[in-house]
Amino acid sequence: MRHIQKVWAQRTLAEYRSACLTAELQHWLLVIAVSPDTLDVCHRIVMDEVAHAELSREAFLAAGGDPAALPLARDTLFLPHDVEAPLEYRALSVAADVFCCGETVAVPLFLALREDATEAPAIEALDRIVRDEATHRAFGWTLLDELLERLPDGVVWLQQRAPEFVRRIADAYDGYGSTTVDQGPEWGLMPPVRYGEITRQCIDEVIRPRFAKRGVTV
Repeated sequence: MRHIQKVWAQRTLAEYRSACLTAELQHWLLVIAVSPDTLDVCHRIVMDEVAHAELSREAFLAAGGDPAALPLARDTLFLPHDVEAPLEYRALSVAADVFCCGETVAVPLFLALREDATEAPAIEALDRIVRDEATHRAFGWTLLDELLERLPDGVVWLQQRAPEFVRRIADAYDGYGSTTVDQGPEWGLMPPVRYGEITRQCIDEVIRPRFAKRGVTV
């Protein structure tokens, strides 16, 4: 059970971090006056991520986890993107990195994690996450387009950064293959190698074509 606890602890912290980062992005979007519809979805995503964190914490506790084993590193709860750049460009980088890459990959990953889950706390958390991730993915690409419309050199900006965003997420999930642990499908875990396989497929079939349509080669 220790590995199951570790994974759900990581998910809890990751979901809470996502809430913090999206809340910071929402403030930027208010400052640069994006459309009200975009702001509305961004606010919804903040609350979605808080709910994901709570449900993940419940799964962690149900698996026997210790609440004291969920330390938050506050210095990781801020967006690090292009700190010297105007907010429009910082937001463009976040849309591409966190949402067009991160949330797009999350959709097939969480669908796969849900397939064999049978433990009620894991099912509850994964069902909610799966239900929300498609909206989060769509938000990223919609925001990207809205920002590109107002930034004449936005494609050039993305071309300089997006390939690294894609490489980083591919490398992050390839790292799961460094261990042979594959226990816990009933708790929403899957063999480590599957993370890399699903991520690479999503990059090739979804992320690269969508960036290409916007003039960015990744």
